[in-house]
Amino acid sequence: SLSVINKVVVTYIPCPNFILFCQFASTSIMLLMADAAKVIEVEALTRPIAVAFVPLTLSFFLLLLAGMEVMKRAPLETFIAVKSVTPVVFALNEYVFLGRAFPTAKSLLALSGIVIGAVTYVNVDVFSSPAAYAFCAIFITAAVAEGLIAKHTIDKIPLNNWSRSFIINLLSIPLALGLFLSSKEYEDLMNVQFT
Repeated sequence: SLSVINKVVVTYIPCPNFILFCQFASTSIMLLMADAAKVIEVEALTRPIAVAFVPLTLSFFLLLLAGMEVMKRAPLETFIAVKSVTPVVFALNEYVFLGRAFPTAKSLLALSGIVIGAVTYVNVDVFSSPAAYAFCAIFITAAVAEGLIAKHTIDKIPLNNWSRSFIINLLSIPLALGLFLSSKEYEDLMNVQFT
């Protein structure tokens, strides 16, 4: 899975913003190449569409950055345990903010099992720092925000999946690059030993 690959990469290159910049740029380039080859269709990016996608892009970027920071500071198992809780929080937020049906008793039982498993893991986790758990909280918050904002944006702006992916990745490039430069992560990158 992508989480395992990201954990390996961030372990050897402890520069989350640089890694995200590379992922966003390569995804954007690959989508443009596929569009040029007529394999997919990437719809034209206009200023109104870009502006409408800013909230989704910010929440998407925060979600991925928080996930990378968790993986940088904690074992992969911590990230997986935290990520498993997001459907619980999302289901409750869909009920409260989107007027969706409250989870059934069977669903609540399953969601409770997820929470119990995650809480149990956190109580025995001796490898993660408080900073890692702070990023876990940011990750859960960003995951819920991104999911809710995505539903609203997709309903508001009818684009195909390729176009949405292109726009979000393209608009995330300056965010990753700006944080890479302002956090002086480039100094850490210069000290990475590539073998």
